Amino acid sequence: MYRHLFKLIDMSVHPLTGDLMHVAPAPAVAPHWPLPPDLMTLCASVPHVSAFPTVAEINNRLAALAERHPSVATLRRIGTSRGGEPVIRLDIDGGPRTALVVGGPHPNEPIGSITALHLAESLCADPALRRRLGHSWHIIGCIDPDGAKLNYSWFDRPHDRLAYFRGFYRPAFFDQIEWTFPLDHRGTTFEATLPEVHAWMESIDELRPDLMPSLHNSDTGGVFYYLSRDTSDLPQRLSALPPLFGLTLDVGEPESPGAPLYAPAVFGQWDTPEEIDYLIEHGKAPDSWSAGDSSFSYARKYATTGLIAEVPMWSDATFSDTSPSTIPLDELREQEHATTQHTLQILGDIYAEAADHIDPGSAFARACRDRLTSKQSVLPPTTGRLATRAEVASQAQSRHLLRLRYGSMLVRLLASYPALLPLHAQVTRTYQQWERESVADTPPTVPVHVAAGIQLAAITTAATC
Repeated sequence: MYRHLFKLIDMSVHPLTGDLMHVAPAPAVAPHWPLPPDLMTLCASVPHVSAFPTVAEINNRLAALAERHPSVATLRRIGTSRGGEPVIRLDIDGGPRTALVVGGPHPNEPIGSITALHLAESLCADPALRRRLGHSWHIIGCIDPDGAKLNYSWFDRPHDRLAYFRGFYRPAFFDQIEWTFPLDHRGTTFEATLPEVHAWMESIDELRPDLMPSLHNSDTGGVFYYLSRDTSDLPQRLSALPPLFGLTLDVGEPESPGAPLYAPAVFGQWDTPEEIDYLIEHGKAPDSWSAGDSSFSYARKYATTGLIAEVPMWSDATFSDTSPSTIPLDELREQEHATTQHTLQILGDIYAEAADHIDPGSAFARACRDRLTSKQSVLPPTTGRLATRAEVASQAQSRHLLRLRYGSMLVRLLASYPALLPLHAQVTRTYQQWERESVADTPPTVPVHVAAGIQLAAITTAATC
C-alpha cells in the first residue's frame, strides 16, 4: 500500500553494497514521508562494519567527540557496572526537546552501538543536523558493558552465524538491564534493580526525555518495532522504512501475543504489568516471573515516546510473506509449544545433573538456570485459520534460536568444570546436531551498516514526527 510513496524518494540504499542509488528524480519540494532525502542520506552514510567495537572502543570514541567538540558535547560517567566498568553518556546540545539513546540493553545485540556512535559523530559534526532534529541528545553507547564482554569472541566476525551462537551470552531475565526496573503489580514485586539500571533511571529522571530509543536487534527475521504509545503517523512511517533499505517487515508471530498492532510490524510495547495481567487472565499465576519492569514503563510518567527498532542480523523476504501455508496456525503453535518443552527438558535435565558441581552465581549458570528450569508458557487463543508462510518461518527460527542459544551457553558453562566433562561431551553432541539442522534454515546476512541505517532512520523519523 506504500509503494507509490517510495517513488518520491530520490535516493535509496543498495541492500548489498550500501551505496546510494537513484530511484526517481526528486520533486521540487522534498517529501517528509516516510523519510526526506537529507535524512535518507544520513542513514545511508553508516560506514561498512567488519567488527563490532568493544566497550572500551565505544567509550574512547565518545570521549574523543567530547574533546573535539567541547562547545556542544560533554562526556559524563553516569554509573559503574557490577563488574566495575564505567557507564558513559555523551550529552550533545541541540534543540528544545530531549532524546535519550541507549545502546546495548541486551549484550548480544551490538548493532545499536554502531547506530549510537554514528548518530553521535554526525550530530557533533553537523550544526544543521542538530537544528533539523530539534533535540538535545544524550547517548549511552553501551549500558551493559559486563554482558558485552561475554560476547566478544564473535565481535570480529559479525556475519558468522555459527560463531555468533558458539560465543553467545544473554543474561538471565533478572539480570537484563532492560527488564529490571522497579515493579509492584498485583502482588508481583521486584526491587533488585541493578547498578546499570540505576544509572538509566537517574538519566530518565534528570532528562525527562521526549524520545527514548532503546537500541535492540534481533538474530533472524524481518524488521519490526515497538512504541510506548500510538502517536501521530509515526507507526505508518516506521512501517514504510525497511523497503528503502532493501529489507522486509517481519509479519510473523509477535513476541507478545496480546501486544496491540499500530501498523504492519509496529507494536505497542507490552510492559510487565500487561504480561502479568495476561497470565492471570489465562489461568496462570505469575509465580515464576523473576524480573522487573521495562525502561518504557518507568519513563511513562514523563509522557516519553519509547522506541525500539528491532533490526535483524539475518533475513529474507519470507518473513513478510502473508500468503497461506498448508499448516493450520493452531497446529503450528502447538508444535512450537511441544518443541520448546522438549528442548527445555533435554537441556534442563543436563543442567540439573550438573547443578551441584557448578558455581550458581556465575553469569552462565544464572542464565541457564533461569530459562532451563522455567517451562511456563501460554498458548494464544485458537484461530481456525491457516498459518502464513511468514508465521511458519518465524516458528522455525524460534526453534533454532532456543536450541542454539541455551545449548551453547550450557556448553560454555560445563566446559569450565573438569569433573563435568562427560556431561559437557553429551550436551556438545546434542548442540552440534542442532547446529547442523539449523544451517539449511539460515537466511542471508544483513550487512551491519544497513541494519544500523534502519535504526538511525527510525530514530530520526521519530525525532521529526
